[in-house]
Amino acid sequence: MRDSGPGTLRIGRLRLRLPARGAEDGRRLAAEISQRLAAGLPPSFDRRIGGASLRVRLDRRSSRGETAAAVAGAIADRLAGSGDA
Repeated sequence: MRDSGPGTLRIGRLRLRLPARGAEDGRRLAAEISQRLAAGLPPSFDRRIGGASLRVRLDRRSSRGETAAAVAGAIADRLAGSGDA
C-alpha cells in the first residue's frame, strides 16, 4: 500500500458504511483513518493487497477519533496478516 517512497500510503478505495453519519463526516473519517495508518506503519513497510473486507463494531456514540482508531487498527492488523476479519 505504500507507494512513491517512504512515508506515502496509497489507498485506492475505502468504502465505509456509517449509520447516522453524513457524507462529509465520512470523508473526514476516511482522511483520519489514512493519516493514522500512515503514521502507524513502519517506513520499511511495503505490501500491496488487492482488497479486504473488514467489519468493525463500535458503539453508536463513538467519536470520530475512536472510530478512526478502530478502523485503522483493523486495517493495520489485516496488512500485518494478523487480522481475523
